[in-house]
Amino acid sequence: MPIDTAAIRNSVEQKRHKKTNDPTFVVRSYCPIYLLAKDMTTAAETGDTVHPIRVFKIASDEEFKAFQHVIIPAFRELDWDEYDVRQAERQFIESANFELKPEDHTLLMSYYRGEVAHEVIAPLLENMSESDAEKIMVPYRKKACRVFVAKNIEGCSDWLVEKMPEGSVHQNVAQNDYRSIERKYKSIPDHIIDHTVFKDLLSHLIHMTKESRPDAKSMHITAWMMTCYTWTNGPTTNSPEGIHQDGANFIVSAYVIERTNVVGGASRIFHAGNMKQPIMKFLLSPGEGLFQADATSPLWHDVTHIEIADERQPFGVRSLIGFDVYVNG
Repeated sequence: MPIDTAAIRNSVEQKRHKKTNDPTFVVRSYCPIYLLAKDMTTAAETGDTVHPIRVFKIASDEEFKAFQHVIIPAFRELDWDEYDVRQAERQFIESANFELKPEDHTLLMSYYRGEVAHEVIAPLLENMSESDAEKIMVPYRKKACRVFVAKNIEGCSDWLVEKMPEGSVHQNVAQNDYRSIERKYKSIPDHIIDHTVFKDLLSHLIHMTKESRPDAKSMHITAWMMTCYTWTNGPTTNSPEGIHQDGANFIVSAYVIERTNVVGGASRIFHAGNMKQPIMKFLLSPGEGLFQADATSPLWHDVTHIEIADERQPFGVRSLIGFDVYVNG
């Protein structure tokens, strides 16, 4: 008999929030310093190619605190990412059912896109245990995104940045990678985009990209607001795909906004020549960001799991802004 998904989710939510629904979050202060500028050079047939890896700060202590005051409540209001749940269910079904028909795979893809209801694929989950259901069927991340187009103003170093209308997003990865499928998220709120710190982020992102790609005349930029929760029933990750690239020319894998009651969540960078040992590892604090080359480089990345630090509190949370930058000449 198929599992009662609604009952499972309601039960887990009650357990997770039985102490308080909105605890007070404490943040630390940091000096506005530029932490690291490292360019990694690899030999190529046509010469040396520079692939940047940079940890940065862009705001003063007071500016960042003011930004946190505005954006942290906005993180709480984001929608849960149901794509995470659908992908986890797809993986469970495909690993547990060895006799899936082609039409079943097609159905699972439709389900991932949100085109069919959960009840349609529920019979394929009838062998799922309740403990598996509690881990798989309850979302743990919240997301919003917004696409921008930045164009260099002819005759000067300024850039004109235009907010694109809401719509679907997808990443430029292999077709068999689920991230290549178009997804729909609500937009990052305008009051966040209009904040000085967010605009400074875009400005520094364009500047760092331009340094590595002097030929860039325009850029297609996807901005992400993401918050990852963890509870006492086990760790969670903001990198469920494992070690990966995002399919962009350059990325900010994380500009961390808050780390509350969590341990872990270290950003790691790998070289394609050795995917077992990271070449760099950073535990980014609030106000710190990591910029790096992506799909046009040998650099890959992930982030380690987060776990709750104090189990007397209802949950832990790590929130960030990320960017994918696609360069046009």
